[in-house]
Amino acid sequence: MLDKIITNAQLVINSGYALETDYEGMFNETKSTSNEIIFAIYRKAINTSLSSTPMQHQLPNIKPETITQFGGSPLFNKPVPFEVWPENFPTQNFTDDYLTVDKADPSKVVPWNQTSQYLNAIDESVNVIAPFAKSGFPDDKTAKLNNDIVVKMGRIKPGSTETMLTLTNENRDARWKASIISDNSTFYGELFRTSLKGNSGRFLGTINGGGYETSLSNMYWRKGLYTNIAPSFLNSVNTDYHWIGMRLGRVYLNLAEAYLLKGDVANAVLNLNKTRTTHGKLPASMAGTTADAWKDYKIERRVELAEENDRYFSLLRWGRFGGSANDGLASNGTIRELTEPIRVMDLSKDGKSFSIVTGPFNNQYNNRKFDASRRYLFPIDQDQIDNNTKFGPQNPGW
Repeated sequence: MLDKIITNAQLVINSGYALETDYEGMFNETKSTSNEIIFAIYRKAINTSLSSTPMQHQLPNIKPETITQFGGSPLFNKPVPFEVWPENFPTQNFTDDYLTVDKADPSKVVPWNQTSQYLNAIDESVNVIAPFAKSGFPDDKTAKLNNDIVVKMGRIKPGSTETMLTLTNENRDARWKASIISDNSTFYGELFRTSLKGNSGRFLGTINGGGYETSLSNMYWRKGLYTNIAPSFLNSVNTDYHWIGMRLGRVYLNLAEAYLLKGDVANAVLNLNKTRTTHGKLPASMAGTTADAWKDYKIERRVELAEENDRYFSLLRWGRFGGSANDGLASNGTIRELTEPIRVMDLSKDGKSFSIVTGPFNNQYNNRKFDASRRYLFPIDQDQIDNNTKFGPQNPGW
């Protein structure tokens, strides 16, 4: 089967498709017919409203008075540019995988908080948490909800020229800005401030009677947002939209995984580097061992195929493989990524303090359980088993 995957992947690669240099555009209207896309579902505005697309659940719903009553700023340019209902937010666990090039050693690519620029600029010994106040909250502090647990905090050292904006944005995987709206992001002509005292962060909507129309993680999805929505992101606005089912980037990653399973590290790394260097604009992975190659591959697949209906089923597949594919555990073991607590980063308004917390974040978003005895397989429709016993027996645990 692996040989067939390799043969057919190479057939597709040689069939005239090409990796798209405009990664963001591939998922909005500007490159919707990119030569990287192999299969897609296209809907036209004549019978498609924003409410029937993922955009309905990706952006906030914030009125000017909500911002001002919480001492936030700035106001959006349009009174209400976004009037949808957000449900799905990027977590810090996920976005840490958008790697950063180390300023002192450009061949080194690590998470943003492991770079030399971070280590030189941040003092993690200071307490930056202050009790939340609806108005008059200090610009140099962060806060936490009653059920939040602080994992880490810190502040830019006096005299450093770095800010949290530079540490989290400069020299980072190019797909970060193409996929995520975070503090100080500009989208649709609007500046998002997801910090404390900002205009779109989690403290704007969850404290002292606020609504639930803002991100729970201080980030929003940018990937998949069209930029030509008019007159505003309103659920009833008609729009074209497309869903990508298969594209060349996924083919390269499937090919890399097949080579990993065959023990061919060199060819696996060669193919995972196709998207890493073209879409991520990162230095190529130099992984030379199976364990290192799997580590780089899993990160690459996670950021490359985010929001493309891949992550959960890839985690199940890797759990089945076990070993280097699943943190060294035996086949059919637990899956760390499905059980670790969700992390959220809060930022101070002055951009120099941060805290990372875990918490319930409205419990329905944080049920972090994985029962390996039953969750690797879906249940078989009982009606099918009743009609034909050969469809059974039922999968374990169902």
